[in-house]
Amino acid sequence: IGDVRDDELLACVRARAFEATTDMSRLAEADVISICVPTPLSKSHDPDVSYVDAATRSVERSLRPGQLIVLESTTYPGMTEEYLLPRLEAGGLRLGRDLGLAFSPERVDPGNRRYGVPNTPKVVGGVDAVSTRQAYPRVALLPFDAAYKLMATFHEMTDETGAPVVRCYVKGA
Repeated sequence: IGDVRDDELLACVRARAFEATTDMSRLAEADVISICVPTPLSKSHDPDVSYVDAATRSVERSLRPGQLIVLESTTYPGMTEEYLLPRLEAGGLRLGRDLGLAFSPERVDPGNRRYGVPNTPKVVGGVDAVSTRQAYPRVALLPFDAAYKLMATFHEMTDETGAPVVRCYVKGA
């Protein structure tokens, strides 16, 4: 990842702020789960959500009360509430009571030398007000952002549907 220097990643690992694993059962240990997987365009130019689907299946198997799930993959407005929420609540947990759900679009723009993680605004919106309150401080203080010791701008949205639109506006897309 070109936006994160090796020494910064090493500092996060040593501080136990970041640990990589392929063991999806360990998702149950996390307070915040970020789903940030590719969403390539299909032949009909719609986002291919098969990677989001696979990641959501892994989250469903390990979901427990008190967790915040944040979708960071590029996708369409409303997907978090329309697609993820019903699946996450299918096991009996309820939004606002047992779990939080938010959308915060990824900030990496491959090949863009002018804008990177430190100077690209971050946007977050919860599916409900409780989720927004949970997500804002947790997403704003992710380990890699702390390693940079700066974040250009952070925008808290009133809901998750506006985040993809605002992302386009603030990035000038």
